[in-house]
Amino acid sequence: MFNAHDADGSGSIERDELRPLMASLGFELSEDELDGFLEEMKMHTGSDEMTFEGFTGLIGQQQSAQAIEVRKLWPLLDADGDGNLTFEEVTKALSQCGIAGDEEGMKAMLDSADKDGDGLISFEEFCAASSELVWKKALSMLSIKKKFVSKMLSIQDAREKWLEVQAEKEIAAQ
Repeated sequence: MFNAHDADGSGSIERDELRPLMASLGFELSEDELDGFLEEMKMHTGSDEMTFEGFTGLIGQQQSAQAIEVRKLWPLLDADGDGNLTFEEVTKALSQCGIAGDEEGMKAMLDSADKDGDGLISFEEFCAASSELVWKKALSMLSIKKKFVSKMLSIQDAREKWLEVQAEKEIAAQ
């Protein structure tokens, strides 16, 4: 893959070769993201060009960060905690996030992730599928949902503490 995108055969990927390479890996980078990626590469390699070794190192870091984020979101999907996703679990979680599809489309999405054909999606299969656009959108929405729920719980906790303080003030005033 690296060599296929090294158009000039220099043994490194220059800026103009980087965007198509990243797109082939499922990363559609904006100009700002491309600049950030190049800055990170330069910090690691000291060069504006990416060698094969630099490429594999950076991609490994990206995949590790993605796996961490997927691991955080996994419990939102795996409702019964058995380590596998069923059709029902995925469709329920996605519909709660506003991602609705017809049954056939949802089944196709799950079938594409279910590499061993057992009708379930393991964490490993989910990680592998998470780079596909439809799964990226789903993960993004789940991440937003998780942050929203966390914020709502913080607000609820603050409200309960406020009510406790108010109750204590009323008792003290009597």
